[in-house]
Amino acid sequence: MSRWLRWNESAQILLTLELIGLPATALIGHGVRCLGSIQRDRAGEAAIQRDFSYVSRSRR
Repeated sequence: MSRWLRWNESAQILLTLELIGLPATALIGHGVRCLGSIQRDRAGEAAIQRDFSYVSRSRR
């Protein structure tokens, strides 16, 4: 029984990769996929330009 409870170094590394690496990779992949799907249309771009010019004028 005690033989099964011992963790060798390779099992610890594998467990660490599974618990930390896989969720991190999934989050990064999801973020990249969401960023790739964002497309600005002309109205959205115009609204951003209006907001930017308003902020620029108010700081003077």
